[in-house]
Amino acid sequence: EAINAVFSICPAPEQVAKLIIVGMQGSTFGFGLGGGEQSCHSLRLSRFFFVIGHIALKLLVYSEALSSAVRNANAARTLSKQEDADKAKADSGGDDQGDIENELGLAQS
Repeated sequence: EAINAVFSICPAPEQVAKLIIVGMQGSTFGFGLGGGEQSCHSLRLSRFFFVIGHIALKLLVYSEALSSAVRNANAARTLSKQEDADKAKADSGGDDQGDIENELGLAQS
């Protein structure tokens, strides 16, 4: 539930997810407790892998949402440019035959 809330509320959830993983890694594998040989309990290890998997799935959904937003923004920008070009063409008179004749010097006086 907390991970879902982070991805819903936070503007940069990948940074918070990194902190969560690093914190859980330290508590799971006992970093900072000193000593050479370290062991971890299977319950902590399974919880750690569950959180990593959950964060991975949420990051996948988050990245898909970002790419979709970028794609939609690009499509809107392209559509806007096309509409502006169509509007400029319509404002210029739209007499394509007359423009072609003027360019070729065939316009009648």
